[in-house]
Amino acid sequence: MGFPLTNLAKGARVPDSEKIVFKTATATLTGFERVIMCDTTAGAMTITLPPAAEHIGEQIAVYITSSDANVVTVAATTGDILGPITSGNHAFEDQYDYAIYMSIGLGWLQTYIKEND
Repeated sequence: MGFPLTNLAKGARVPDSEKIVFKTATATLTGFERVIMCDTTAGAMTITLPPAAEHIGEQIAVYITSSDANVVTVAATTGDILGPITSGNHAFEDQYDYAIYMSIGLGWLQTYIKEND
């Protein structure tokens, strides 16, 4: 089972200079990271999305690659919202779980999630 990059590409503005990155610990994303592959073998992690106002209309996918039960938490930058809820973070833990977020200026809207229960 793999990551369907075509879901991210539909309507997304993703320049060639932006990239797939691999994370093994908590991180705050930069403006050039679009597909985040999370290996949670060493433990749980938090991925903080960049300021939404700087990335209107852009998408970021967060994907779990490891088979352990450690949690990946996706958080918004302070002051941004993370929807469809208005506060709080999103968390998932199974291998091949992923979510796609799109910036709407005031925050990040979760446009797709796949959880392997």
